[in-house]
Amino acid sequence: MKFTRFVVILATVICQTGISPLLVYSQSYHKLIRTNTYWDNYFTDVMCYSNIDRIFFTGSDTIISGISYKMSRQFPFAAVYQGPLCPPFVIDTISFSTFSFIREDTIARKVYIYASEYSQPDQLLYDFSLKVGDTLKSEYNGDDTFIVTAIDTVTLNDGEFRKKFIFNNNPYFNYYIESLGGSDGLFTPYYEPNSGGYFCISQNDTSLWGTECDYYFVGMKEKQESKLSLYPDPAIDIITIEISITPAQNQLSIMNACGDELITRQITQPKTQIDVSSLPSGIYFVRLTSDRMAFVGKFVKQ
Repeated sequence: MKFTRFVVILATVICQTGISPLLVYSQSYHKLIRTNTYWDNYFTDVMCYSNIDRIFFTGSDTIISGISYKMSRQFPFAAVYQGPLCPPFVIDTISFSTFSFIREDTIARKVYIYASEYSQPDQLLYDFSLKVGDTLKSEYNGDDTFIVTAIDTVTLNDGEFRKKFIFNNNPYFNYYIESLGGSDGLFTPYYEPNSGGYFCISQNDTSLWGTECDYYFVGMKEKQESKLSLYPDPAIDIITIEISITPAQNQLSIMNACGDELITRQITQPKTQIDVSSLPSGIYFVRLTSDRMAFVGKFVKQ
């Protein structure tokens, strides 16, 4: 077979010369706008998360100024416990409109977003036809001029390959990926270094991109039954921790406002007393995690 001979010859050249073959990109275009796909954005703060969103396309269209745009909706996330937004999460069953309408030109390989605050409401969001040396300019992306300095290849979690467009010699912050979007979210082509966020994508319940978002999700029944109690608050020397759902083993951490762990231990009882007399006066967070649940609370040490 000619194909078999080509593979053998190519492998021989690589082994004998040490030269890697040039990657040839597929000529097929992978669409960004599609259904049965979720874009998850996680924005972190010191303790857990400040915001989590799940965005998806409905398949429905809306007409604005004679142009057809796809409609997207968003599921909000809720915390299982009272306090910071830490895993596990509950995904609200009621979605709402993002009021961000985008359209895709699959021939030109460009994606546009409707942004009424700019001089031209139909703003360029992504351009997947660019080559090295090309310039990307759009009011939506701010006043900066972005130059394509490299086009790389990334491997998705399912083994497929996609083009990664790198701008201004910054492969960590200024880039976007074909069919996925920007590193900081679907509607954010460029990553902001101080956002502290994660961006994950799943399609047909299969993870396509991102590993940092693999946290535990629970149902509404578990949310209603889950509770972490801390008392007394404020505390002087001893705090009592009560948890309504007790797995076989929990990892307890008491942290200061900067997230530094000061006390850690394993607990197995629904009610536990912890000596905090050695801690300076201030506000402290308690995190209790197991193989399927997580709780966060806080108390004041006098």
